[in-house]
Amino acid sequence: MAVKSLIFIITSIFILSCGESSSSGGMSVRVYSQAPVLRAVVKDAKGQIAIQKDLSKNSYYFNSSPVFPVIATTNSRDSFIDVDFDGNKTASDILFDDTLYSMSSLISLSTTSVIESADLNTSSYEYNVTKYKDSLALYTHKFSISSGDFLNKTPLESSQINLAVLTDTLYDARVNGDFNATNLDALDKKYNTTQNFYREYLTALDIASAAKYNAFYNVLNLLDRKKITRAQQNTRADIPAVLNADYRSNIENLPPSAMLSSMYNQDSNLAYWAMKIDSVKNIAYLAAGNDGMDTVDISKPSLRLENQEQNSSGFGTSVDFFDREDARCIFLADQENQAVVYGLWPLDHANDANASSQLGVYHNPSITSAKTFDVDFTKSNANNLELLLVSNSTAGLEIFDIRDVTCKTPFELNATRKINSTAIGSDTHSSVVASNQKIVYVADGVNGLLSVDISGSQPQILSTTPLNNSEIAYNLHMVANSNELYVSTDKGIQIYNTDNTGVIEYRGSYSTEGSRANTLGETLRVSLSKNHKALFVADITAGMKILDITDSTNPTLCGAAYFSGANIIERTAVRDVSIIERDNGRKELYIANDSNGLIYIDDAKHLLFEHCKNLLD
Repeated sequence: MAVKSLIFIITSIFILSCGESSSSGGMSVRVYSQAPVLRAVVKDAKGQIAIQKDLSKNSYYFNSSPVFPVIATTNSRDSFIDVDFDGNKTASDILFDDTLYSMSSLISLSTTSVIESADLNTSSYEYNVTKYKDSLALYTHKFSISSGDFLNKTPLESSQINLAVLTDTLYDARVNGDFNATNLDALDKKYNTTQNFYREYLTALDIASAAKYNAFYNVLNLLDRKKITRAQQNTRADIPAVLNADYRSNIENLPPSAMLSSMYNQDSNLAYWAMKIDSVKNIAYLAAGNDGMDTVDISKPSLRLENQEQNSSGFGTSVDFFDREDARCIFLADQENQAVVYGLWPLDHANDANASSQLGVYHNPSITSAKTFDVDFTKSNANNLELLLVSNSTAGLEIFDIRDVTCKTPFELNATRKINSTAIGSDTHSSVVASNQKIVYVADGVNGLLSVDISGSQPQILSTTPLNNSEIAYNLHMVANSNELYVSTDKGIQIYNTDNTGVIEYRGSYSTEGSRANTLGETLRVSLSKNHKALFVADITAGMKILDITDSTNPTLCGAAYFSGANIIERTAVRDVSIIERDNGRKELYIANDSNGLIYIDDAKHLLFEHCKNLLD
């Protein structure tokens, strides 16, 4: 093996052709991963440390000529990749925790892959020179990148888009660890996918702008999947303008008149948890935590019509309603009182302040530990039943017959109305009804998903389906005439295909950065566009996300919005989201957020990344 036999020849060539050097033999090197790397430890093969004279730039200076290879390693938690290219350590940036190598004045993912292919000894930094030369020639030939660009230029400086594509591909390989980055054949599939992304979506951008765009988009996906860590945690994340030109004007500068701050309990800092919107009458009913329930006129988002608080111990977490002729019943999941019913009559007064009154309360005294997480009104094709589904945690799913409820006068929502004599589930968080109105799907926590037949005199459990990767089932979402079931879990979103027999089959998933759940039932909620292509996700502490689910086996991130309160330190969260698609084509978005109350976005298209602009068409 010809180890280091040509080291000084190669070193001399690189020093002469690359980088800055002085008469005293000093030299500058730059470090670039997915973006510039700042505050790293840069040294040569003999341990000489380079100095970063300007902490806002990724240039490091050796006082004496370095012995190659030069190495960049992490400096504890200070080193970071400057993903937003602003020279500062922000929530948009990520920790640098890699080790990169180079035989030139640029230390990059590309130069590292070539060095690692040459039998690099990471203790002595010796390598096989012949393999190094062969590997360099192989990389540059296979990916059609000139050796000068490969060794000396970042994706922002190269006139070749292939260098940016290769950089993204190598970064994915190193972070995910799902294939060997030095195996060129293994890189091909991901490289081709990334190359198609550049060609199909980023053709309108110059190469440097396209490289910046894809770098941040790639990082945002990996952050969501918890593959990498923010450089500065527990602060509000920003989306650089290069990724979404409309972001700053439509979110950060959202006018106060477009928000309704709820009167939440300042000690526990809890506000809107869930909402149900009547888009015809422009009314939103909001489960308001310690406030019980709020009613808001969404044609005037700053106008709260009324607040209903059952008692000081009440805690509203979900809401639903149905209409009976000229009256409306509004059901609130109240974790302390289990279920509260309000009536609104006549319906023409829906926009009047203080128009509703309490009609009844349900509480199961035999199960003191039960907390109601969700309420849903539905009809059953069998026996013309009209049902209220109460997801009651340890008490399971309780189903009530409410055919005779007028919504005008008080009534008892008690055990005599229950149609199930045995418990359905033991860790029940929510339920939805299939389009045939004969099957109910139940999110039963650690048990996964239940399929329940409600067409007979007694509900029958048809199947129990544990979630993929043993995740915990919390909220469910399903739209009319759709066979896909969206399940929020302790890790993110899982998608299942269903049929009219109750069979549940796994399709795909998307892990989200902010997803988590606790004893209060805090978890993701979603809303689906009419074209069934866009899934809007209230991602708790990570803001609001828009997923492209055109291929439900592979959901991808297509938009996002972060708000001033969306961080763990302040104990605030984006808890629910609802898209209202008007006849004029406008896609109105309503977001339930702790610190800001109800947020109104006049057109959800503003939140889509540039390459996803047609997702809502």
